[in-house]
Amino acid sequence: MPTDSLPGPAVSSVLFASRDPERLRVFYEKALGIAAQRTPDGGYWVLDLGGFYLMLDGREDIEEHNVDPSRFILNIEVKDARAVAASIDATGASWFAPLEERDGSWFGTFIDPDGNHAQIIEISEQMRDLMEG
Repeated sequence: MPTDSLPGPAVSSVLFASRDPERLRVFYEKALGIAAQRTPDGGYWVLDLGGFYLMLDGREDIEEHNVDPSRFILNIEVKDARAVAASIDATGASWFAPLEERDGSWFGTFIDPDGNHAQIIEISEQMRDLMEG
């Protein structure tokens, strides 16, 4: 979408800086079942999460692991949280909050190889109806 047609500020992506962006790329591809693309200049890996982009950047001036991962949690809406949780389990990742059902919706917060927290969410139809109003 051209920026001149935006109604105001919009959030379209998040950047995860990493000492090992290749490791994060492999992890997120396996965990979410999607392929990352390299930017034309080769600077970033980009994963398309339904029009919101997770960008992975290599940096040497940061800690190897996130020292305060609960400060920012990436929410990833999925169609089948149990299947995605199984894919996450297959990577060997740990869970900060294991997948659980809450009033028909599913939530689970996993820890990626850099120590970032990300939450998978499967919203129930009833909750979606309430949210859309």
